[in-house]
Amino acid sequence: MFGKKEKYVRVCPKCKSPDVSQDRDALQQIGILPQTYVCNRCGHSGSFFIEVPISKLKKLREKALAH
Repeated sequence: MFGKKEKYVRVCPKCKSPDVSQDRDALQQIGILPQTYVCNRCGHSGSFFIEVPISKLKKLREKALAH
């Protein structure tokens, strides 16, 4: 009936790497502070990391490298 759901991956807004981890601060885990993420490639951290379909990841990375 419906097609397969496409999988998404969180991407660093700075270097466009999909190698991103959640910060494991205890106050974030219990909801006192907003969730933050860390890029394992460039070290960028913050609460806004975009999610893109895996099928678009290669194109996004190529575009980032061109700039």
